[in-house]
Order: sequence, then structure tokens, then C-alpha cells
Amino acid sequence: MGGATGARAEGGRAAALGVTKVRDLTGPGLTTAFRMNDGFVYVYSTGFQRNKPIILHRVRGDRLTDLAAYEPWGWRDGVWAWGHPPTPILEGAFGELCLRPLGGKWILTWFNAGDYRIDAIVMDTPTSNLYTAHRQTLIWGGAWGQEDDSHVAQLYGGFIIPGSTLNDLHLSVSQWNTEVNWPYRVMQHRVTGLWP
Repeated sequence: MGGATGARAEGGRAAALGVTKVRDLTGPGLTTAFRMNDGFVYVYSTGFQRNKPIILHRVRGDRLTDLAAYEPWGWRDGVWAWGHPPTPILEGAFGELCLRPLGGKWILTWFNAGDYRIDAIVMDTPTSNLYTAHRQTLIWGGAWGQEDDSHVAQLYGGFIIPGSTLNDLHLSVSQWNTEVNWPYRVMQHRVTGLWP
């Protein structure tokens, strides 16, 4: 994936923000972005190989396509700050990412390639410590013919569907049997009770 489109909630509708070349931030990669009320678009990104950590950048909404305007979030001299060299905000083997505000919190969902499942983190802000934030597995990977409501064979994705809440989360989950190249489909999964 060479680029990604971010969106922001606006009166119940999503407004496209633009496209950027993710490969210029992290190499070929996967990204999720969301615009906050402070005028910045917050961008979580990881490598396309599904074996990289997540890094964070921010950019003014009106400069989304200007790669020189992206400001990294990093750890240096004992302090996290904007403008430091980018530092992983969460280690792991990350696939597809989805960052959205919900119910006064922020939620990140992702395909956890290392553990073959879809996980979620609920945080206060995109710069929260993701190691101490509330984390939960939403859907586990499984084998073909042994699937149920919480196990999906060859799953990936885990994108938050508009209208979701922290207590009634709806995800689009993709599935593709790569041995026979069929089926390829996207399914809606409902998760209740993610956040008290």
C-alpha cells in the first residue's frame, strides 16, 4: 500500500483529508490517520511487512500532502516530545491499523500479525502510553472449518465502522483463503463491553 486516506467525523459524515505517500515516512507501509480539533492530523504508521512497530507523526490538516511538514513523536533525553527522531510507540508485529475517537477516548484497532488476532487499545489521546493503556483481544485467528463468532480463519483488518461506541463496537474484518484464492470477503463483527 503506497498511501492511505484519513477521515474525520463532521456532523455524522466523514470528510476526506487527502492522500500521502506512507513509504516516505516508514518505507512501504500501513497507516491510519485522524484529524483532531487542534488542527493536526495524527498518523500512526508501521511497515507493510507486518513485522514492524508503530510510530507516530502529526501534520497540520492543510499540509497533509507536504511530507516535510510531518513532525515525529519520539523519546530523547528521557522525554517524549514532538520533533524528536521517531521512536516506536508500541513494539510488535503490526498489520492494518485503525485509529478513531469514540466516547471521549481514542481507540486503536489492528491486525496483530505476531499473535494472529485483532486487538484494540483504548487511550486518552494519540500520545498516551500504549503500554499502560487498556488492551483487549477482539477476534482470534483460527483454522478453516473451525471458525466461530470469535475465531476467523486468515483474518486481517479490524477497521472500526462509523456509528460504533466503546460498548458496541462494530468492525469490518477481511478474510482471504490464499491457498485457493477464494473466498475473499469482508465481514462485520460486533464486540460488546470493550470499555466500562
